[in-house]
Amino acid sequence: MRAGDLWLEGGRVVAETPRDPQPEWTPGSYLEIALAGRWVLPGFVQAHLHLCQTLLRGWAEGRTLYRWLAEVIWPGEAAHDAATMTVAAELGIRQLLSGGTTAILDMGTTRHTESIAEVAARLGLRATLGPALMDRGPDAARGLLLSPTESLARFEAFAAAWDGHDAGRIRAALCPRFVPSVSEPLWRELTRRPDLARFPIHTHGAETEEEVAEVRSLTGKSPIGYLASLPGVSGRLCLAHAVWLDDDDRRALNDSGLAVCHCPSSNLKLGSGLADLRALRDAGVTVGLGADGAPCNNRLDPWQEMRQAAFVATARRGPESIDPWEILALATAGGADALGQGEEIGRLRPGYQADFCLLDPERDPATSGTDLEPSEDGNRLPANRLRAMNENQSEVGARFREDPAALLVFAGSPALVVETWVAGRQVYRADAPLDPDLGDRVRAARGHLRSRLHPRKGNEP
Repeated sequence: MRAGDLWLEGGRVVAETPRDPQPEWTPGSYLEIALAGRWVLPGFVQAHLHLCQTLLRGWAEGRTLYRWLAEVIWPGEAAHDAATMTVAAELGIRQLLSGGTTAILDMGTTRHTESIAEVAARLGLRATLGPALMDRGPDAARGLLLSPTESLARFEAFAAAWDGHDAGRIRAALCPRFVPSVSEPLWRELTRRPDLARFPIHTHGAETEEEVAEVRSLTGKSPIGYLASLPGVSGRLCLAHAVWLDDDDRRALNDSGLAVCHCPSSNLKLGSGLADLRALRDAGVTVGLGADGAPCNNRLDPWQEMRQAAFVATARRGPESIDPWEILALATAGGADALGQGEEIGRLRPGYQADFCLLDPERDPATSGTDLEPSEDGNRLPANRLRAMNENQSEVGARFREDPAALLVFAGSPALVVETWVAGRQVYRADAPLDPDLGDRVRAARGHLRSRLHPRKGNEP
């Protein structure tokens, strides 16, 4: 870790000393915050979430993806009104901020996405989001289906109200759910219309073998082959999951400029499979991390996703296949790149948005008492150098020195986060009092959703 100062002005980073020259400001012209013993980390950027599902946590256990969607998720999303969506968003966003997440790419459901945007704006989260677009699907999804015309009209109304809100902190995204839920005419509209070309596209793909088979039956192509063939998607599309790929799919992702959000906890819980992170990275694909929705995770925790991503990679390819610094970069800069905002967020550099979290290693027994010596290079050593040090008995001192990235990826948790900042503004503080009414509002909203999903009949108590 490097000892130094972070200098902010106008919501952006202007210097990170000692690497950058110290700004020439007169004493007393700035606010000084003492951070001795704390670490500063770029805010986590989660490139795939469903805040609309937060209240459904714990209701969809023991199911594979298609049953999970049909039996709980689609009916649960359709049961939302604006009030329950607001509570779902607030519960989820408060958890995100408490874990150091500063930016997200979120797929809403087909209605009430403006409620999520309102809460993100109020609580200070940086959010790119949009209503889900769905115009075909099974009977279980009928409460969410809208015609292509109505789907795009809803998006246009949402974008007109929210895209660019709060100096660009809230942005709109086109969110076709996945290939089986979106007709060819709707795909053509959202990828070919010039007036929609400025919006990122967020979808799912190649999550399960069942989905891959269904897409082949519908289009004659794999999900990646189909998405990559659409006009106007290069550099705009972030695809969640990408578990079931072959070499042709990975080449198509890279050649077409499609990014991937790796969601290891979701894939493990739903039994969808083990995405090959090393193969994606070796193919040159831009990759970020995301927690997915609360019912398939069941947390919105970037620390858990880093740990799981590393473990899935080592399970597939061995412990020497992944560098914890690479995992840490995926959770920050990689997510920013997947959102198409890599020149704005995900890194602590001059000119970037001041999105970061402050960590106190003494708050968590797993990291307390660590022996990290400040250095100009931040102690960043590639994995092969660390292995060489372990094998070289003459470097005993280096051999037993903690690697900061490994410490964060394998032992870190939200307990480390003492403050979260977005655009140079503190949006979470660990010692701030909790909202005493949130628990009651969550219970009431969950009860309302449950009553709409399972209405009482006759004299049923």
